[in-house]
Amino acid sequence: MVDFFLKNKNKTNHNTDKKDVSIHSSNYLRSKYVLAFVAILEVLMLILCFAQFDNYHLQYRNIYAFMYFFLFTVTSSGFFILIINKNLEDKPKSVNTFVVIFAEIFLLWGAALSILDNILYAHLVVFATNLMFCSTAFIIRPKTFIKIILLPVAVIFIALPYTQPSTMLLFGNYINASILIFASIMNNYLQYSLFKKQEIQKNEMKRLSEYDGLTNMHNRRTLNNFIDTYNEKEEKESLGILMIDIDHFKKYNDHYGHIAGDTVIREIGYIVNNFTDEHDGFAARYGGEEFILIFENLSHDLVYSIAESICKEIRNKDIKHSASLCGDRISVSIGLYYTPSSSNNLWDAIKHADDALFKAKNEGRNKISEVE
Repeated sequence: MVDFFLKNKNKTNHNTDKKDVSIHSSNYLRSKYVLAFVAILEVLMLILCFAQFDNYHLQYRNIYAFMYFFLFTVTSSGFFILIINKNLEDKPKSVNTFVVIFAEIFLLWGAALSILDNILYAHLVVFATNLMFCSTAFIIRPKTFIKIILLPVAVIFIALPYTQPSTMLLFGNYINASILIFASIMNNYLQYSLFKKQEIQKNEMKRLSEYDGLTNMHNRRTLNNFIDTYNEKEEKESLGILMIDIDHFKKYNDHYGHIAGDTVIREIGYIVNNFTDEHDGFAARYGGEEFILIFENLSHDLVYSIAESICKEIRNKDIKHSASLCGDRISVSIGLYYTPSSSNNLWDAIKHADDALFKAKNEGRNKISEVE
């Protein structure tokens, strides 16, 4: 459960993996709608084809019927794959590969049908429609999109001279197709860029709502969610909690100023985060100068050792605090609570750790205290 929060930890930068997850989530939903829409459209085209079968060119009407049936089979099969195999929703690479394969088939199908249309009607409407549709319907990286359209475009450009005897129409088709290809690439680029911008804004809003702006640690809101998730678990492991308070921090602020005080909080937050990451724990800024660390499935000795190491790291920073009543350097008091059988209610365990911290303060600060 701690791993869940760690995997979602954002340290101001938005990495590629998170973008891939966002892209795959969007494409998973888009794919279901697109496949259903195209499948229904092909059913209508098949009905229209057989209703007006005699109006189709005798040599090609069976080919048209086969093409419509082929795309219906592909899209309906793909739709049921997405519906039945719900595990795909948790597999970004699989979903994005699925989208790339479908887009390639869809564009090649459009290119093949447009070759027939060009022979009979001298136009490339189907390929043009499919190309613009793919550039809009899915979130595809521009480089990947260019790779996808290379083969269908090559098919169209190579086949055009063999399907269009008129030099003027052939030249016009080449010009129009080139403009269309450029427009689809630009459309894909703008679509992808807009998506990235929206994701960055959404992730930033999420970060601001879940993380403390000064220390980049989890805030009280995230801590509350963590506690609710923990309390709902059926199987719980051993639990260790450290409540940390900066000694005489108000005096430090009064003496050195709030800017210097913010720097101290940031430094200690960084130290705490490092130990949390190293031992797969959860850390949050609990109050102004208070921090909380929660560890599952660690021994008591290791939790106590972490507390000692935090104190040592802070002492090594050698931050002057001439207004302190327990030394002339920044120090912390730590309340430790540990239970090998875990706790049914994490709030109760935190209360015990808070009592231990109160004990450390009453005993002169700059120390680690425990309560039974």
